[in-house]
Amino acid sequence: MLCDINSCSGCAACFNACPKGAISMVEDAEGFSRPQIDESACVRCGLCDKSCPVLNPVALNPPSPKALACWSLDNPVRLDSTSGGAFSELALAVLREGGVVFASGCDENLYLRVRRVENESDLGSVRQSKYWQSDVGTSLREIKGALKEGRRVLFVGTPCQVAGARAYLGDLQNDPLLWTADLICGGAPSPGVFRKYLDYLRETLGRGIRSINMRDKTKSWEFPRTSVVLEDGSKRILREEKDWFKTGFYNRLFNRPCCDECPYANKTRVGDLTIGDYWGLGSLDPVSYPKKKGVSAVLCNTPRGEMAIEAIKERCFIEERKSDELVQRAMERPAKSNRRREAFFADLKKEPIRVVVKKYLRRNWKTRLRSAVASLLPASLCAKFLKKSR
Repeated sequence: MLCDINSCSGCAACFNACPKGAISMVEDAEGFSRPQIDESACVRCGLCDKSCPVLNPVALNPPSPKALACWSLDNPVRLDSTSGGAFSELALAVLREGGVVFASGCDENLYLRVRRVENESDLGSVRQSKYWQSDVGTSLREIKGALKEGRRVLFVGTPCQVAGARAYLGDLQNDPLLWTADLICGGAPSPGVFRKYLDYLRETLGRGIRSINMRDKTKSWEFPRTSVVLEDGSKRILREEKDWFKTGFYNRLFNRPCCDECPYANKTRVGDLTIGDYWGLGSLDPVSYPKKKGVSAVLCNTPRGEMAIEAIKERCFIEERKSDELVQRAMERPAKSNRRREAFFADLKKEPIRVVVKKYLRRNWKTRLRSAVASLLPASLCAKFLKKSR
C-alpha cells in the first residue's frame, strides 16, 4: 500500500526504501513523478509504508522566534545567488569539511534532479531557484551511505522532500552529521509543463537553450526577470509574453495536487534550517544597509541549524530580526490551485501550446504596464516603483 495519489508529493522515499526494486517512479499524465509498484517483485516487507512521510508523518519543529537576515560577504557568490547566498555558504562549509551536498540542479538537458556535489567547482550547478519539481532519484540512499561513512551531509530541498528524506532515514535523521534545509516553497509545478515551456522557447527564440535563470537579478533583486543563455553563449532577458511559465507558477495553475493541502506551509518547519528570500525586511525595524543585491532569510529550527549558522558566520553578514517581519505567504497557508487548473491540463493535451498560453497565461494589463514601466527605470528606482504600484 502507498499513500493516496492526491497526497503523494513524489518525495521518492518509498522508491529509495524498496530493497527489491519493486517500485518505480513513473510520470503521470500531468507530468508529475509518482511511485508505481510491480506486484510480482513486491515481497510485502512494508518498508515503503514506513518510509512514507504521509503515512508516517515526521515531527515538525516549533516556530523560530527570530529570522536571520543573511548574505555572503563574497560578492560574486551573492550576485550569482537567488537571494543572499546563504545556501552557497552553507554548502561551502560542508565541502571544506570533506562533506557532501545534495541539492537540486539541472543537467546539460535542463533536466532537474537532486545532485550530489563534492567539489566547490560544481556548486554553481545547484545554485539559484528553480520553479519546477526536481527528481529525487536515488539521492536518499546516497545520503544514508555518506552518513554511514561518517561524512557531513547537507540536504536542501522543498519541505516535502526534506520530510521524505527524514522518514526514509529513520533513526539516522538524528545523526549530528546531517544538516537539512527546507526551502520556503510556493508549490511544486509540473516538470512536464516545464518541458513544454522549453520547447516553446526553443521554437520562438529559434535556438537551443544552454541554461535558464528564473530569478535573474541584474536589474534588481526585488524585481527579478527570467533570462536564458542560448547555445551560442548569448544571454537573453525574456519579455513578459515569453515568461509564461513563471506566470503560471504565480497563478498556481499547474502545481502538484498535494500542494493544495500542504502540511508544511506554515511556521512549524521540517528542516534544521529554513531558507528563502527575505521579503519584508525593514518593515518593522528599519535597516541601515543596502539590500538590492539580495538578502536571504534563514530560520534556525534546531540545535543543528544553530551549528550550521555558526559554521558560516565568518563568511556572511548575519543580523537577527523579528520573525514576524518576514513576509512569506508560503509560511502562512498552502498554495491552493487555480480554479482553472483542471481545464488547463485538459486543453494542454489537445491544443497547441500557443493556444493554451494565450487562453490561460496572459498577464492582465495592469501587470504588463507595471512591468513595462519598471523595466525602463534604473535599478535604484525599480524596487521603489514596484512597492508604490502594488
